[in-house]
Amino acid sequence: MENPDYYTSRSDNGEWYTPKWFIDKVVDVLGSIDLDPYSCDVAQRTVQATHYFTKEHDALLHDWPTVETLFANPPYGRKFLDPMVRRLVKEYDAGTWSRGIILVNNATDTRWFRELEGISIAICTVHQRIRFNDAEGSMAVHNFNTRGQIVLYIGDDELRFRDVFADIGHVYQRIT
Repeated sequence: MENPDYYTSRSDNGEWYTPKWFIDKVVDVLGSIDLDPYSCDVAQRTVQATHYFTKEHDALLHDWPTVETLFANPPYGRKFLDPMVRRLVKEYDAGTWSRGIILVNNATDTRWFRELEGISIAICTVHQRIRFNDAEGSMAVHNFNTRGQIVLYIGDDELRFRDVFADIGHVYQRIT
């Protein structure tokens, strides 16, 4: 039977930060990161988005600035992902952002994943679990990462995305 408290019963604090090598790839594809909607001050030492929201200044409750590029590595807790993905897709559909890279757990059987997949033009299935950083910048949380990740690209240059991300996983283009 599935444990509904899986994400809250882990022995770590749940604060996992995207490593610099990954952010470098994101910037290589997007040019810059204009918006990181699910972030914090610690994460921004690496991400360096022009605009970002925090838990205290909740992206689900506030208007988003109109930007070109977005990077999101939302909290992976089940109660968070559905509303966060719905907001990402809503803001994309409204034209609030036009190009982005989203990093999430590889959960292709979920509704939220299908929503992201619906706006993506390319997907990278990461070969190895990402070793996320802790607040001090060390790769201390990798032992708690029990799922693989997937990277979704929304934009107009799937070839650039493939070239940059192919060294960490298989890249699939959407066929329309």
